[in-house]
Amino acid sequence: LDAIIDSVSLILLAMLIQTMRKKKHEDEIVPLWKSPPIIAAFLWATSYSVVVHTLCGLETGIYSLLLILSLLLYARIIRSRSQDKEVHFSQLFVLGAVLGLTVLARIDAVILVGMICAYEVWTQKEAGLKNAIIIGIMAFIISSPWWWYNYSTFGSIMPQSGTAESFGIEYLRNIKSAIAVIFDTFTLFFYLPKAVEIPSIILVTWLILVGVTVPLLLKKTQAWKSVKSSFDFSILTPVAFTCIIFFFYYVFFFAAPHFISRYFQPLRILTLIIGCTMIPIMIEYFLRKRNGKMLLYGFAAIAFLHSFLRFGYYFTTTESSDLVKVGKWALKHPNEKVGMYQSGTAGYIAPNVINLDGKVNYQALLARKENDIGKYVTEIQCDYIADWNEFATEITESAKRHGMKYVLFDSIGRVMIYKKL
Repeated sequence: LDAIIDSVSLILLAMLIQTMRKKKHEDEIVPLWKSPPIIAAFLWATSYSVVVHTLCGLETGIYSLLLILSLLLYARIIRSRSQDKEVHFSQLFVLGAVLGLTVLARIDAVILVGMICAYEVWTQKEAGLKNAIIIGIMAFIISSPWWWYNYSTFGSIMPQSGTAESFGIEYLRNIKSAIAVIFDTFTLFFYLPKAVEIPSIILVTWLILVGVTVPLLLKKTQAWKSVKSSFDFSILTPVAFTCIIFFFYYVFFFAAPHFISRYFQPLRILTLIIGCTMIPIMIEYFLRKRNGKMLLYGFAAIAFLHSFLRFGYYFTTTESSDLVKVGKWALKHPNEKVGMYQSGTAGYIAPNVINLDGKVNYQALLARKENDIGKYVTEIQCDYIADWNEFATEITESAKRHGMKYVLFDSIGRVMIYKKL
């Protein structure tokens, strides 16, 4: 299913870039390496930095598909205007419906809806206000079951998981991860793994390398100036503002640095679109230079090996994560409750794993709001606490204040298992 979704995304991405082209010559024959839609499709299919997010079994694949489809529909509206054609109600209706589905895929897409509506008002004045109302109402109607579910169940339109992720924000880790992801997307071809945990010296070296190379390349090739006359990038304005808002929200109001790479998927799509329009110009620039062809071949080989080797690990590894092993361990203790903050994987495997971070357990969320997870652990009488030591210690110390004591019993990799006395 992920592969089908990703393949459709690839086709829609190529269609979007083709729609953004200002002048189209039907009789023009363009080599594949000079075709931005083909380059974008190729990178979407082969780049590890894309596939690691779209084929991971989470919502990012369907979210990407709907986001790209929304941009394609909006690009066609903008193109109709540029050709002095009337924008029909049906176009706005369908765009609003698809944006509503995008919100259902990932709720933060509501920011994109707002940015598209604001851009309509800004560029089209009174007519844009009418268009924004149609788009906004349709998006709200389609996504309304989710808003109602959250409000009626939790008393807030913010999803429970989002509320749970707002505790214990580590600003420095967030900033470190965000900057690493942003610089990764600027390269188009490379992906720095585990940005939160890599040594600072490696991260700084990478930032300097990318921060110097990319601007220098743009300046030397004059690629941006060239593509601005060939492509209409106005469609990307709402996405750019969405990315800016995402940066501030996920860095300063969210406590999930390990997920920032996935949260910044719109930025990845944005830079991929822009980058693929400039790649043919950069290739031509190097082909005119002495030893340029050798440099191009060398870069292509490094980029290919980077993705190929990562693919090899990603799809062929037989090593299970520690959290999978914890789930299997919990299955051997079916009549005992195992409490975890990071319960997603283990809880999927073993029904006796209890979520404690509040993402999928409302009672635990209420306890965390009161900064007293130990009270909840005591009430449900957790037999074991299993998690990374920094999390397990926090839980057991909180429980200790309520008279329940735990001692270290076992460990599975990085996960420490504490048993109730």
